[in-house]
Amino acid sequence: MTKKKVISTLMAATIVAGSSMTAFAASATTAPAWGENGGQSEVTGDSWTVQPVIEVELPAELTFGVNPMMLDADGDATTTGDNTQILSTDYLIVNYSNVPVEIKTETKVTVNSIDGVTADPIKFVPAPAAANWDAATKELKNAAGQRDVLLIQQLPTAAATIGTDGAITMAYTKPTWGTDTPAAANISGHMLDTTANEIYFLLTANDGELDPANVSGFTFSGAVNPNTQFYDGEITVSTVFTCNIITAAQAADTTKYTPGSVKAGTTGAGKATGYDTTVAEKKATP
Repeated sequence: MTKKKVISTLMAATIVAGSSMTAFAASATTAPAWGENGGQSEVTGDSWTVQPVIEVELPAELTFGVNPMMLDADGDATTTGDNTQILSTDYLIVNYSNVPVEIKTETKVTVNSIDGVTADPIKFVPAPAAANWDAATKELKNAAGQRDVLLIQQLPTAAATIGTDGAITMAYTKPTWGTDTPAAANISGHMLDTTANEIYFLLTANDGELDPANVSGFTFSGAVNPNTQFYDGEITVSTVFTCNIITAAQAADTTKYTPGSVKAGTTGAGKATGYDTTVAEKKATP
């Protein structure tokens, strides 16, 4: 009896060991054939990556109106909104990406020849300096043989407002020519010319619900010589948009990525402060 009991115990141990080996083999993709003395097996695996979702909404066009005599352009008999010399909508930049993005804009103006039209040259005023203005009317001077244009790429002065219906409203503080001082100091924006100006926009990651920090943009404002003629399509504005994705930590680095104020004062063209224009290279620098 004792011998039979020992054999039964040994058989049970063999079954357990066999079951354990079967479970281990099932977890592998292949079952290597081992020799009597063991063996060697090499296993390889490919890496996989998590890709960001990049979706940024940009303006489809940059059309604006020129209204030298500040007429009621929309015929609503009011004196607000459309009664300025530069008429413009808002041009939105919206980040739907799941990472922060830095958008660089390079904006310039071009003067086009109009068939059948011979006109005096257009001169773009680099800043609202007092020398360009009539002291009494606060309008651009009527310079002989010159059609002066002050065109501003105007930047928001407050965060966007997101309505319950998803509508986006931007806040701008535009100068009111004839009421503001001719210098109109601290206009938040760039004076446009035939050489491109750079402006940077930093938009935070979108978590699936549109947030004011996901939105920015610009509009156009300015002034023109009121005593001269302008023609449809004579002035074109073009912008090159460049997108860089950045990490949340990089977006929080105020020495590299926080957009600075872009303002035009009494002494010259707009200046960008606080924003590092080499961010693409700096991303690779510790």
